[in-house]
Amino acid sequence: MGIIVRQSLKASIVGYVAAIIGVINTFFIYTLCFTESQLGQIRFVQDTAILLAGLFSLGVYNIAVRFFPDFKSENKHNGFLGLLFLFFLGGVSLFTILYGLINQSLPVEFNENIKVIWLTFSSVILAKILFHYTSNFGRIVVPSILNNLFVKIGLSLIALYFFYTQLSFSDLLYGIPIIYGSAAIGLILYVGYIKQLKVSFQFSFLTKTRLKQILTYAGFGILGTIGSSLATRLDIFMVTDILDYARTGVYAIAFNIANLLMVPTAAIFAISGPIIAGALKKNDLNHVEEIYKKSGLNLFILGCLIMILIWCNIDVIFDIIPNGERYKSGKIVILLLGIAKLFDMLTSINEYIIAYSKHFRYNLYFLLILAVVNVVANLTLIPQFELAGAALATLISIVLYNVFKTYFVYYKFKIHPFQREIGYTFLISVFIVCLNMILPDLANSWLSLIFKTIILGGIFIVGVLVFKLSAEANNIWDQLKKKLINK
Repeated sequence: MGIIVRQSLKASIVGYVAAIIGVINTFFIYTLCFTESQLGQIRFVQDTAILLAGLFSLGVYNIAVRFFPDFKSENKHNGFLGLLFLFFLGGVSLFTILYGLINQSLPVEFNENIKVIWLTFSSVILAKILFHYTSNFGRIVVPSILNNLFVKIGLSLIALYFFYTQLSFSDLLYGIPIIYGSAAIGLILYVGYIKQLKVSFQFSFLTKTRLKQILTYAGFGILGTIGSSLATRLDIFMVTDILDYARTGVYAIAFNIANLLMVPTAAIFAISGPIIAGALKKNDLNHVEEIYKKSGLNLFILGCLIMILIWCNIDVIFDIIPNGERYKSGKIVILLLGIAKLFDMLTSINEYIIAYSKHFRYNLYFLLILAVVNVVANLTLIPQFELAGAALATLISIVLYNVFKTYFVYYKFKIHPFQREIGYTFLISVFIVCLNMILPDLANSWLSLIFKTIILGGIFIVGVLVFKLSAEANNIWDQLKKKLINK
């Protein structure tokens, strides 16, 4: 776990700095600069582009990790990066052709934003390919800065520029692909900096057997990504289609708040993926189980801490943000999505274990079932419960998906992420939520936020350290004490 801890810790720091900027964006800049409808349209464009990037990636993200050990060499990795770029061009071309054929049957909101969506979607695919490619070399910090921190800063700057100038809203929308495109260009330059921009096309290395393996894996990856997107990322699109931009804006604010839980997840998943792929290739299940259990426990601990601080301060948060009253109807969305994300963090890398094993096809079966469940749930629950219905549909999808994956991993590999420390973490979390009920709210909202964060967060951290729930947390604490003593 050494490299995982070091790289994921650094990337998590980047993630939390980005999260802080994201909080500033969500709570202050976006709510100040945009109306609910404008914010809803911006979020619709972003999420639709990201959704399409998943659908038309042609499974290349997993290919970038799964097959790198087979291509790795001193001779430009046998044209591996060139192959990834061909997948990129294929995905963009496929979407462009398909859109030309069916655009008349697509929603009005989609067609009126198609130029911005297309540019953003293309940039997102390229950036994610390079992000996964660099993870093969244990490099996720700078790519995380570009994909996360840079994007958030850029979006906040164009929002402020719009607010303080005469820039039209339609022109502002083009700032979105400019930011994502700049991140992709930055990643290309970084890959060159680490001397891994080895673009070539060595088709002779693509033997019939190897090509068949890649295309088979890609085929299942395409269908799996479609299922995953429909199962977990459909909410924003359907809220806009069934309701309107204004309620999409409210949902987006709630989604952004709940999404703070996932900051450490991206870092740990990014660095764990190549290691899991290598361990499975060697059939080293002991190493896989170690990462599975430790990542699940540590992610759950971090997730509980963040969820406690969010939920116990939720009313104060809405009091602080500009126009907060407009967004208070999203409280239930934060709770439901927060629970969904906690469950996802608890089951950690189960998807990677399946995806990088010989059983990768089963990911597809689970995803397609859940895609149907999520579509039906959204169509049923949104008209009845509006925003809460969309969040509940996502919760149902994520929980079912992870239950299936966790059981399958246990059935095939006889490993699971559960241990008694998870139960103790849950009990500490429940105790702190109950304690919050008797803590007074201070007259000043900012002081109340700081007071509860220090008290409740401090008690949680002390509980984790005293009961030694995480060896990694105690190790970091011991190292910190030693540095303080030496100074």
